[in-house]
Amino acid sequence: MSIKHEVDEAVSPRSLRLKRARTDEEPTGTGVDANWTQFMELKKHEMIWYEDRNIVLVAQQTVAFKVYRGILSRRSEVFRGMFAKEHKTGDMVMDGCPVFEVSDRPTDLAHFLSALFDRTYFDSSQCSFDMLASMLRLGTKYRIEDLRGGALTRLNHCFPPRLDAWTLNKKDRDQLIKDPSVIVGIANLASELDLKHILYLSLYECCQIPARTLFEGYKHLDGSVEKLDWDLMGSCVEGLHSLFEESFDITTGCIEAVRPSSEQCARPNCPGLARSMSGKVGPSTPRPDPLVDRFTSSRLSVFGAYCDNCVKFLGEKYNAGRLSLFARILDGTVFPISE
Repeated sequence: MSIKHEVDEAVSPRSLRLKRARTDEEPTGTGVDANWTQFMELKKHEMIWYEDRNIVLVAQQTVAFKVYRGILSRRSEVFRGMFAKEHKTGDMVMDGCPVFEVSDRPTDLAHFLSALFDRTYFDSSQCSFDMLASMLRLGTKYRIEDLRGGALTRLNHCFPPRLDAWTLNKKDRDQLIKDPSVIVGIANLASELDLKHILYLSLYECCQIPARTLFEGYKHLDGSVEKLDWDLMGSCVEGLHSLFEESFDITTGCIEAVRPSSEQCARPNCPGLARSMSGKVGPSTPRPDPLVDRFTSSRLSVFGAYCDNCVKFLGEKYNAGRLSLFARILDGTVFPISE
């Protein structure tokens, strides 16, 4: 098992005692006053628990990480501000170290801290979506630009705001979305961080997966499941209907276009042959994917009888339809989301 997968699972079954520091005024002896002493059952993260470190981070009151204050303060102004607050008598301590509670998911924090302490840990071009999401989410929250920037670069590469790059980068996108349900997590992440064009393009991809997969959501390595909220799910349903119509309109718009003049077209039967294109470059699967360039893939088999001028003309009309659709996806027309 690789270290990157171990981080998701490295939670010790052993519990730790977390208590408030004593004050001079507090009672001593064998009795314990519940008003001033508090015990909490925590799980110790086996990989990120360094005995020589000087603070403890507790994620969602469940998992504890013992780390070095100086590294976090140096890398993040948010951590620096958090630690600068006076740790008052009566605040939580563990193993003699001050405790700071954070709202982050334990697996997110584990990936994030691992990347801070080991620069080889995070490779944005190869990592899983879960790790990518951890870096983007916490890199944004704690303002650590190299982690945030690396994750965002990968997402922008896989979900680019240009149609030619969208087509060119499909293999890299498929590598990130090895499990089709991952797209649900990407859509939620983009919505959470207000990454508009990534959100709209991920909703487009949501329309390409089976309905059951979409409704069941994405299961993380830690066992938690996330689903689209009702607003995003409703946007998907509306968008799916629009995509069926767009698939038809892009094809028929090409078919019904006015043909080049006879001087430009060397074969008088080209306009008649164009009528046969509808069934050959239209949607061929139950789930419409009108951004796919079916014209180029069908060119030799379908358009062999056309003159070069007509092939060029029809291809331009077809791609103009795809470009128009792509623009309307990016501006939110196809997938309307309430503000």
